[in-house]
Formats: sequence, C-alpha cells, structure tokens
Amino acid sequence: MSTLKRLTKSISVQGSQFVLAILQNILLVPFFIQNWGQTTYGEWLTLYSIFNLLMALDNGFGQYFSNEFNLLYHQDELKAKKLLGSSLRVTFFSGLIQTFIVLGFLLIDLNENSSMYFIQKAIAPYVLILILYRMCLGGFKGILVKTPIALGFYHKSAFIGLIEFTLELLVIVLASWKNLTLLETSLVFVSTKACYVFISLWLIKSWTKSLFPWWKWGSLKEGYLHYIKSIPLILKFISDKFSVDGINILISATLGPNILPLFTTTKTLSSTITKLSSLIFDPLVPEVGRLHAKKGFSKIRDFIQLGWITNGLIALVILIFSVFAKELYNYWLKGEYSLNENLYISMMAATILFNFGRPILSYLTSINHIKGLLTITILKAIITFILAHLLISEIGLLGVGISLFTAELLTGVLGPYLFYNSTSQKQYQINMGEIAWAVVQLLFISIGLYLVVHGIMNSTVLIIIISGVTLSISYIIFNNLTLDTKKKLKSQRLNK
Repeated sequence: MSTLKRLTKSISVQGSQFVLAILQNILLVPFFIQNWGQTTYGEWLTLYSIFNLLMALDNGFGQYFSNEFNLLYHQDELKAKKLLGSSLRVTFFSGLIQTFIVLGFLLIDLNENSSMYFIQKAIAPYVLILILYRMCLGGFKGILVKTPIALGFYHKSAFIGLIEFTLELLVIVLASWKNLTLLETSLVFVSTKACYVFISLWLIKSWTKSLFPWWKWGSLKEGYLHYIKSIPLILKFISDKFSVDGINILISATLGPNILPLFTTTKTLSSTITKLSSLIFDPLVPEVGRLHAKKGFSKIRDFIQLGWITNGLIALVILIFSVFAKELYNYWLKGEYSLNENLYISMMAATILFNFGRPILSYLTSINHIKGLLTITILKAIITFILAHLLISEIGLLGVGISLFTAELLTGVLGPYLFYNSTSQKQYQINMGEIAWAVVQLLFISIGLYLVVHGIMNSTVLIIIISGVTLSISYIIFNNLTLDTKKKLKSQRLNK
C-alpha cells in the first residue's frame, strides 16, 4: 500500500472521530444542559471523568498489548496467541483492582465538610456500576478489538470503536431528553454497551478465525509479567487522564458540579483546535518513524518547521475567532453560561503552546521515545493538578487555566531538548535562532489574544498587524527548509 493510501485511510478514521467529537462536545451540549440542567449534566461529566481515570489502567496495558501483538503476529503467531490469552486473563484482574479502588473509596468515613464527600455520596455508587461492566465485559473487548489491526483490518477495528461511541452518544441524548437520574442513565448505559460487546466479539471472531478460541493459549503468570512491562505506558495514560479528568473531578468537588460545564465548554473551544492539530499530525507519525529509520533527519527537521508554520496559521485562526468568541459562546449555550474571558485566554494560550510542541511530540512518538514522552506527561500532570489545587479555592476557574498554561510552558522546553539528544546527525538540528522565530510568532499571537478578548485595541487593526508578523515569520521559517522539500512543496502547488 502506498504512503498516500495509508495516510488517506488514517485521516478518514481520524476525521470520523473528529466529527463525532464535534457532535458530542459542541452541537449537543446545549441540549444536555437545557434538558438535564447544569447540575445533573455536571454530575454526569464528573461520573464519566472518574470512570475514564480508572480506565487508564486498562488503556495503558491495551496500548502495550497492541504494540506487542502487532510485532509478534508477523514474527511468531504462537507467541502472539499466548500474548492474547495471557492478556485476557490479566485484564480481569485489572478490572478487579479498579472495583476495589471504588469500593474502598465508598467505605471511607469522610467528613461532611470534605470536598470529596459529595463525590463519595452522589457519584461513586454509579461509577461502581460502570466499573463492574468494565471488569466483566468491557475490558476483554478492549483487548480483542486491537487484534484485527495486525491482520490488516485497521478500518474494521476503528469501525467498532466509532459505532460504540455513537451508541454512547445516543444513550446520553435519550437520558437527558427523558431526564433520567444518574442511576437510570448508568444502567441504560452499561446495558447498551454490554449488548454491543457481544456483537463486537462476534464480528472480531469472524475477522480473526485463526486466533479463536482466544483464551486457549497463555497463562495468568505470563499476563502478569506483560502487565509489569506495561507500567510505563499505564503511568503515561494515568498522567494524561489526570490532566483532563482529574481536573474535572477537582472542579466538581471544589466548586460544585454546576460549575463544571462552564469549564468543559470553555475547554471545548480550545480542545477542538487541539483535535484539528491531531487530525493533521497523528496520521503522519508512522511516516516520520520511517524517515527516522532511514536516517532522513533533514526531512524530519523540515517536518517540524512545517509544523510550526501550520500551527502559526492555526493560532492566527484562534485569534480571529476570539474577536467573536463571547457572542458565539453565549449564542451556543443560549445564555446558560457567560464566557469567562480570563479562563478562555489562559486555555487558548495553553493550546497555542501545546501546538507549538506537537510536531516534536509526533516525532518522539514515532520513534517510541517512551522515557521522554512519559517524563513530559507526568510532569505536565503534576504541575497542572498541584497548581490547580492550590489556586482554585482562591481564584476559581482562572486558577485552573493558569495551571494548564504554566504546565505547557514549563514542559514545552523538554521537547526540543529530547529531539536534540535523539538525533545523531547534529548538522540537521534545529538551532536556537529557528526556535526563536517560532516563539516570537506565538508571543505576538498570545498578546493579541489578550488584547482582542478584552477589547483593548481595535480588533481589525490588531489582526492585520499580527497577520503580517505571522506570515512574515512563516516565510522566514519556510526559507530555512531544505531545497528538496521546498521544490516538492512548490511542485505540488503547481500541479493542483
């Protein structure tokens, strides 16, 4: 299969997920708030955040399994089958650990004045319902759905995930429309997912007949050893979830569940930009890995600089959008919430910083730089959560926005450092001057973001000035590309 076809299929899958995310996080949010109310919707968000955080144990091991199975299946099919059977056995015990965590939290004698008392009494019992489903069925499906990928059925595996996400969305729409309680919603949610698990397993069996029966090979002991090996990935997933779902839980426990939708809707505006960046860069990860394997460091350097140009233009779009952000936000949520301007600015600035580091992160992912990626992820989670915990009681949601921005700022320097140390041919390194141009570009746009949102300067004049600066810097960065890359880009433009 050609590179173009691989990218086309990957982008198609990413695009479908992006559309569903837009539907859930943007188009349907006003419907949820109006039917469920701010508090109940906030409680559901809290419940699902806790569920997601606990599932990080499965997700980390699942990623490890997927990587190992894809490798082994093409080298030694029997070893791949043993890995599959062993993984299914240990997955049950992973679910058991999650169940005991929830039960332990429910049995703790918390003071009524504790911020976690509300979570314990109003949310945790329903989390237990979701975790029991995960232990009995969902965890096994999570492992098995990754097996068709090794057989060349990536699109079919992705299709199962897309349908499951669609069913989840339909359940939440029905629950909010009928104004179901959290208990009723949880029961309908797990019942629907359980039924779909059996359909998924039937489909997976038909696609992977040579692997059935899945449980025939392997042992619990072997599964345990693989689980130990997956701990770095598990830690990475837990850290990722803490930066998102952990913050949601903190807000709900500290400020109340009715405040959580104000944060998540503001975050949606920034995360949509992040998803757009993912749509561009995630499908390129395998191609960058191939360039690294072929010692194509000059092209990797060009890839990173082209990423800076792309993200500079995306940041410019953020700035233009911010002129109308307040009015659009109020129209979107039909007056249920008003835009918190300082929270919006801090979160958008954090997104701009994240996108600046995205090309380098894509490169580190492509070469499987687990240690570096884990370091960045854990540091980001620790800085975000600790700083948010310290600031949220003093300045509310703005404290969360500041913590997210600070975490991106402090961990952003690690990417270029890791890139430098992972490249053997130092003549292809990105020098400080080239990095400085990208930083100046982002600095101008971030300052413009503050001025535009607060109406300190005429927005039209400001956008014209910053657009000129951004395009000029993009041109300078473009001129730093290798002659071969510039020729290819120009030829593609002429052939259109």
